[in-house]
Amino acid sequence: MLRNESHKYRRDIDGLRTLAVIPVVLFHLDVGSFSGGYMGVDIFFVISGYLITSIIAKDANEGRFDLQNFYERRIRRIFPAISVVTLASSIVAYKMLLPTELRDFGQSVVASTLFSSNVLFWLESGYFSGAAEGKPLLHTWSLAVEEQFYLVFPLLLVALIKVLPNTFRIILGVILLLSFSINLYLTKYYPDAAFYLIVGRFWELLLGSLLALGCAIDLSQRGLREQASCLGLALILAGVFLLDRATPFPGIAALLPCIGTVLIINAGIFGETVVSRLLSMRVMTWVGMLSYSLYLWHWPLIVYTKQYLARPLSSYESLILFVTMIIISFLSWKYIEAPFRDKSIFSKRRQIFVGAASVIFISVSFGIAANITHGFPGRVPEKASLISNAIDDYIEFLPFSCFLSSIESFNGKLCVIGQDKVEKMEFILWGDSHARSLIPGIAGAAEENGFSGFFAGHEGCPPLLDVIKSTARKRVDSNSCSVFNDNVIDIIRSKDEVKNVILFARWVIGVEGVRLATAPHHTPYVFLYDDQTDLIAEKNNLLAFKRGIARTIEALINAGKTVTIVGPLPEIPANTSPAIALSAMLGIERDFRPREDLVLARISQTLSVLEEMRVRYGVNILLPHQVLCKEAVCQVEANDIPLFHDDDHLSIHGAIYVSKQLA
Repeated sequence: MLRNESHKYRRDIDGLRTLAVIPVVLFHLDVGSFSGGYMGVDIFFVISGYLITSIIAKDANEGRFDLQNFYERRIRRIFPAISVVTLASSIVAYKMLLPTELRDFGQSVVASTLFSSNVLFWLESGYFSGAAEGKPLLHTWSLAVEEQFYLVFPLLLVALIKVLPNTFRIILGVILLLSFSINLYLTKYYPDAAFYLIVGRFWELLLGSLLALGCAIDLSQRGLREQASCLGLALILAGVFLLDRATPFPGIAALLPCIGTVLIINAGIFGETVVSRLLSMRVMTWVGMLSYSLYLWHWPLIVYTKQYLARPLSSYESLILFVTMIIISFLSWKYIEAPFRDKSIFSKRRQIFVGAASVIFISVSFGIAANITHGFPGRVPEKASLISNAIDDYIEFLPFSCFLSSIESFNGKLCVIGQDKVEKMEFILWGDSHARSLIPGIAGAAEENGFSGFFAGHEGCPPLLDVIKSTARKRVDSNSCSVFNDNVIDIIRSKDEVKNVILFARWVIGVEGVRLATAPHHTPYVFLYDDQTDLIAEKNNLLAFKRGIARTIEALINAGKTVTIVGPLPEIPANTSPAIALSAMLGIERDFRPREDLVLARISQTLSVLEEMRVRYGVNILLPHQVLCKEAVCQVEANDIPLFHDDDHLSIHGAIYVSKQLA
C-alpha cells in the first residue's frame, strides 16, 4: 500500500499557487522589486509533484488507479484553457506578426501543442534573451516540463512499487539527487539546457512527490511546525526579491523556492500554522484558483501589448494590463476550465480524448502551414513586406561567426569586409554590435573604391583598453571584453600594412551608464570600471570611458595607425523596424522620430569627450547624428525603409545611407 499524506483539500496550497503566479506576472511586467519572480515556476513544480502523486497514491490505496483515468484528468485540467489561449494567440499573430515571426510562431504552436516547447526554446535561445522575450508562447516551456513528468512518472512509480515495494522511495530519492546534480552541472556549463530541459528540473517535481509518498518530516509539534512554515515563506520571499536575471538558475539558487515550498506543504500536513492561515485567506485562494489561467494568459498579453507599443510598459499601463489579466483569467476559469473539469462539457471519456486529438490536429496543421509557407506572406502589405525582408537581410548579412559572444570563440582570425581578392588591407573596423551594424555601409564603400579591410567585433564590448564593462554592480568583466580588446590591439600592431583603424561602439550607454527609460530592452544599467585604477563605476563611468578611449587611441597612434572614431547614434524610443512594420500591418500612422534636443542632451557628454580626443590626438571624428537629425527630429526612415534595425542599431539600409552621407 502507498502511504499518502494528502487526505483532504488544502486551501493553503491554493494560496501557495498565488505565491507562485503573482511574482511571475510581476516579474514579466518588469516590476523591479520582483527581480527573482521567475522562480515562481519552481513553486508550481513542487506543488504539481505533490498533488499529482497524491492523486496516484489515493487511487492506488483504494485499488482503482487507472492510467486512462489519470490522463483523462490531465487532459481536462490542461487542454481546454491552453487550447483557447493558443487559438487567441494565433489569431493575433496572424494579424500582427511579420512572415518570419509567424513562421517561428507556427513552430512554437506545434511544440507547445505536443508539449515539447521547452526543447524548442532551449534550441532557439535563452529565457532572458531579447529574442525569447518576444515569443508569445514562451511560457509554455514549463507546461511541457510538467507534461513530460506526467508521461514518465506514473509509469515509473507503478513499476517501482511492483518490483521494489519496500525501497521504491529510496530509488526515487536517488533519482532526485541525480537530477539535482545534473542541474548543477548544466547550470554551470549549459545554462539554457539547465533552465529548459526536464533532466535538470525533475528533482523539483520529485520533492513534492516524495512528500506525498510519506517522506515528510514529523512536524506534529506546533512550535516546529510554525518555525518550518515561516522559514519556508522566508526562503520563497528571499528568492523573489534577491534573485535576478544574472543569477545562475536553476542551480543551487532553485533551492530557495523549492525547499521553501516543501517546508510549507510539509508543515501543513501536520496541522494549521500562521503561514497556512495567511495562505488560506480568501483573496489568496481566489487568485490561486485562477493561477493556471492567469499564467497562460499573462504572457501573450504582455508580449503583444509591448509589440504594439514598441516600448516597455509604463507603470500605469502595467497596472491596467494586470487588471485585464485578472478579468480574463476569471472568465477563462469560469467558462473554460471549470466546465471541462466538472464534466458539464464532454462528460464521456471518449469525447474528451477525441476532442484533444482534434485540437492537436488543428493546432499542428496551422503550425506546419505557417512554417512551410514561411509565415503566409500573402497577407502582408507591401511596405511591411519590404521591412520584413530588410530585417531578415540584416540578420543574415554577416555570419555570426564573425561576431563574438564569448572570448573562447576568438581564435585571432579577423573577418574580411569589402572588395574580394584584394591583397592589401586598408583598414580595421573595431567595436561592438554597432560596428557590426555599420558593416554594410563600409563594405559597400570599400567595394566601390576597390579595397578591403578587417572586422574585429565582440558583443557588448566597446574598444576601450583596460576597461571592464559590467551589467552588474560589481567589478566583473561581463563578456571578457578587456581580454578581447588586448588581443585585438596585439593583432593590429602585427599588421603593418593596415594603416587605418575605425572605432565604433555604443559609446553613450557606457558614458551614461543607463539605457533610455523607453528602450525596449532589459539590463538597464551598464558600469565601466577603469582596470588601472580603483574607480567606482556608479560615479565614474565618464572618467573610465575617457581614460579607456585615450589609451586605445594612444596605442593605435604609437602603432603608426590613423584613427577614425564614429560618434554615437541617436537612440530611438521604439523597436524601430518591427514597430514601423506593425504600423503598416495594421494600417495606422505612428511617429517614432525622437526629438533632436533630447538626443543631443543624451549624447552631449560623449560628444564632449570625442571632441577632446580630436583636439588632443588629431583623430578623425564622424558624427552620424548630424546626418540623421534635421528639422528638430531625428529620422528613422528613408524611402519608406527603416534606418534602424531596433532602437539603436542601424539597419542595412541605414548603414548604407549613413556611410554615403559621411563619405
